[in-house]
Amino acid sequence: MRLSQILGKENVAAFSYVLGPVSAIVLLLLEKDPFIRFHCVQSIFVIGFLLILNLVFGFAYIFASIIPLLSIFTFLVWLILIYKAWQGDEFVFPVLGGLAKRIASK
Repeated sequence: MRLSQILGKENVAAFSYVLGPVSAIVLLLLEKDPFIRFHCVQSIFVIGFLLILNLVFGFAYIFASIIPLLSIFTFLVWLILIYKAWQGDEFVFPVLGGLAKRIASK
């Protein structure tokens, strides 16, 4: 029995964002539902990209003033993606979401 059959596919898709790429990779290996797979791949791309961006800017002293804004933006995007997945919406984040949709559909 799959996790999505027990908890519901919306809850599992939302959980793919909770721990960022870690939960997304685990769920990507466990689940076969296209809705969940899309959200897993989108989580890996979007949240992973924003976390890497935070780290890169964190090491550069020149960008020190951008870090708080980028962190707030990352947190808000994270919350929105969780909410949209939980509502059953296949919200496609600009650019990276489109790429995730193409990869998840393969």
